Amino acid sequence: QLLDVCRTKVQQRGLPMHVVDAEYQFDRHKLTFFFEAEGRIDFRELVRDLFSMCKTRIWMQQLDKTTSTCPTAPVPSSTVEIDYGTPIIAPASEFSEFTHYNDTSTDDAGSS
Repeated sequence: QLLDVCRTKVQQRGLPMHVVDAEYQFDRHKLTFFFEAEGRIDFRELVRDLFSMCKTRIWMQQLDKTTSTCPTAPVPSSTVEIDYGTPIIAPASEFSEFTHYNDTSTDDAGSS
């Protein structure tokens, strides 16, 4: 409903932008409108109109057309790649106590 009102106001003011989504903050003290546009938009009058109707703080968030389609959509898991095949190799100094322990245990076993 608020999304349609905002889109109507954008058309009335002739702003070169496309309103994609709108969402309230959990306590309803802030209303964010997500929009797409080619460049900078002077939407101060639009914000005044929306504030007069909603009586809450209005936030306008511009989206990048090339990277996002929906502001609330989860990031696809296919973009995260985990390489389990790369071993983690510690320097030899990390194992000096361990190798010393093994050397003494073989000496003790050989002397018995």
